[in-house]
Amino acid sequence: MRLSPIPPPYYTTDSKRRRVNKWLIIFIIGILLAAGALYYLLSRDPISKDTAKEEESILKDASEIDQAGNKEEEIKIQTVDSKDREENSYEDTSEDDIKEYNLPSAYLKNTDSELLTEAFLKDTEIGQIKLIRDEIYARHGFVFKDRETQKYFEEKTWYVKNPNYTDDLLNDVEKKNLDLIGKFLKDDNKKDEEQEENKDTEEGGQ
Repeated sequence: MRLSPIPPPYYTTDSKRRRVNKWLIIFIIGILLAAGALYYLLSRDPISKDTAKEEESILKDASEIDQAGNKEEEIKIQTVDSKDREENSYEDTSEDDIKEYNLPSAYLKNTDSELLTEAFLKDTEIGQIKLIRDEIYARHGFVFKDRETQKYFEEKTWYVKNPNYTDDLLNDVEKKNLDLIGKFLKDDNKKDEEQEENKDTEEGGQ
């Protein structure tokens, strides 16, 4: 009697199927992940050149503002006392000076952010120096008693009357500039008086 061969165990075929299914699932998952990544990249809005330039401009402006703030903090300012403020009168600007320097609505000088120098004052006519001084007060709405001076500033687009004006509205740079202008005009007046005295002495001697 011949014995039939023993058939292979059934688990061998099942094991192969499981391995095939496993790799098939991994392959499908990989395809899905790749498709998802591709969709994400394609769906993103690319940054336009204009947007990039705008962001660069904003960063540049912020940097310049920060530098300007640091520079202003480094400026050493001396506060003008009440006596110097009285000497630094803002009511002696002549009508001729006002007519001569009745310029467009722009400021004569950025005296709220830039310090004046003695060299600049020496190279500038007295009439314009007085208007630059008055402009510092007018920038904060000071109401002038002199009609011509008041009319001059009312023609400026930036001028707004402020009946509640006080010197507390002036910043440190403006106070420093007023102090310098006041001393300069005071010295200039002394020179004029000395010249007049010398002239009188010479005429008397003749």
